[in-house]
Amino acid sequence: MKVLHIIPSLKAGGAEKLLSDLLVSLKISGLDVELMLLDGVDARFLGQVTESGIPVEISKIKDCYSAKQIREIRKVVRDSHPDIVHTHLFPAQLWSALSLRSFGVRLITTEHSTFNRRRKHRVFKLLDRAVYHPYERIICNSRATKEALDDWLPGVKTKSVVIPNGIVKEVYANAEPYLKRDFLGRISDNVRIIAVVSRFSQAKDHATVIRALALLPDAYHLLLVGEGPTASEAKELAYALGVMGRAHFIGVRQDVARILKSADLLVQSSHWEGFGLSAVEGMAAGLPVIVSDTPGLAETFEDFALTFHRGDALALSERIRSLEAPSFYEERRERSLAGAQRFDISRMRIRYREVYDQVMGEN
Repeated sequence: MKVLHIIPSLKAGGAEKLLSDLLVSLKISGLDVELMLLDGVDARFLGQVTESGIPVEISKIKDCYSAKQIREIRKVVRDSHPDIVHTHLFPAQLWSALSLRSFGVRLITTEHSTFNRRRKHRVFKLLDRAVYHPYERIICNSRATKEALDDWLPGVKTKSVVIPNGIVKEVYANAEPYLKRDFLGRISDNVRIIAVVSRFSQAKDHATVIRALALLPDAYHLLLVGEGPTASEAKELAYALGVMGRAHFIGVRQDVARILKSADLLVQSSHWEGFGLSAVEGMAAGLPVIVSDTPGLAETFEDFALTFHRGDALALSERIRSLEAPSFYEERRERSLAGAQRFDISRMRIRYREVYDQVMGEN
C-alpha cells in the first residue's frame, strides 16, 4: 500500500511538525509513504522527512491557493500511483478534492482544528460540503474537533473519526537542558521560566500570557518560541506593560526540546485549538502544563493539566503561582509525565494504519 500525503508546506506549525513525525513513523513501520508540498518555501521540517528516505515532490506553483495546483497534484498522482491520498489543511484538501474525483484513489484528510475563518460565514458551508464530500475518512485530532466539524457539516458524521495526535516523546524526555543564562543572557538560574511554544496568531492569544506576566513577581520570565502575524503586536504589549525585559521573543527554533527541558512550566492560552501539540511536548519534557479551557485543550488535557478561563490573565497568573509550592509542583510534573504516555507517536501510527486498511478493504 502506498500513501501520498499532501500539505501546503512544512513551515513551522503544529500540523506541519505532526505530519513530519508521523511520516517518519509510518516509514519505519514499513508503509510506503510519499509527500507532496504545494509550497516548498520555508520548509523547516523537510530535512527530517528526506533524511528518512521519504520521497518528496514540491509543486512548481508557489502559491498554494492557486487553482493551477490542480494540474500539479494530478501530475504527481499519475507518476506516483498511490493507493491513498491523505491531505492536511485547507488548500491541500480543496485542490485534491477537485483534482482526484475520477482518479481511482481513495481520499482521506485530517482535520487539525476546531475552527477556521470559513466557519464565520455560512456561505462557505456549500464550499466545504463539496470539498469534504469525496473524502472517505476525516480524521479529527480530538472529540472537540470532530464535534465542531459535525456541527458545521452534519453529513460527515459517519465518516469522521477521532485519533489523538502523538509525539516522539523520547526526544523531549531525553533532551539536554540549557543553563538558563545561556539563552536568556545575564539572569540568575533561579528565575522561573514560563515557556510558550506556538505560532503568533489571534488563535493562540499570546496577549493573555503577557498580561499574566505583568501580574507576576520579577522572578518570572516568559520565553516565547515562534513567529507569525501577531508577533509585533505581542511585543508592543510587552513594552506597554513594562515587561519587555522579562519577555524573551526568540523566534522559531530547532532546539525546542532542549528549551522545554530548561523551562519550569508551559502555558498554552489559545482562544481555540484542535488538540494542543506543544502542551504534549511540555508534558513529555516533564513540565507542569497550564492550558485555557477552550474545548480542544480542556478535553485533551483534563486529567493532566491545570486549566484557566481563556482570556483571563488574573486566573492564569494565580494558576502559575500555585506551582510555587514544591509538593504541588512535583505532583503536576508527575501528572504531565504520566499523560505524555497517552500521546506517543506509535499509538497514533497504529490508528492511522487501521484507517488506511479499513478504507482499502471497502468497495
